Amino acid sequence: MIKMIEKKLWRCYICNDVHYGLKPPEICPTCKAKNAFCEIDTAEAIGIINESHRKFDTVDDLVAVWSRFAEGQDFKVSEKN
Repeated sequence: MIKMIEKKLWRCYICNDVHYGLKPPEICPTCKAKNAFCEIDTAEAIGIINESHRKFDTVDDLVAVWSRFAEGQDFKVSEKN
């Protein structure tokens, strides 16, 4: 049996930057704080993003925005299992 490693949501407790990945960044790309990320759930991530006046009703809406952001970048959003 192959164990799948799942990506998680992380929030910088300094600036509220949200990161989606296997582990949090050591340095926040937004505020440059070191080791400032804590794990959060999907509802909290959507709430943080909604505070910016952009509304997401579902996780699929959020993933679609992240996917558009990743277009042309050196990274991509992982496919859903």
